[in-house]
Amino acid sequence: MEEKENEVIKEVNTVKEAEIVGETANSNGNGYSIASMVLGIVGIFFAGVICGILAIVFAVNAKKKKQNKGMTTTGMVLGIIDVSLGAVFLIFWSCGVLFYSFA
Repeated sequence: MEEKENEVIKEVNTVKEAEIVGETANSNGNGYSIASMVLGIVGIFFAGVICGILAIVFAVNAKKKKQNKGMTTTGMVLGIIDVSLGAVFLIFWSCGVLFYSFA
């Protein structure tokens, strides 16, 4: 009788362990959407073009994987802003360099 009870307990523990492992393996993580949002925020202050491009790439991957929609959208918008501001800064900088080098 005790052997059957031990077998049942072992089987229940095995099922519980399998459920726990299955939940962590199949969980829909938000890694790409978080990375996109963080890179978008960081890109406003440092290395806008590089961080902006990476934010856009991670946001596209997050949309494909159907991750957190709010963070994904925020990362995409901030990435576009980063690239745009970086391009404007680059244009103004290059015009300033050209203008002052011939003056």
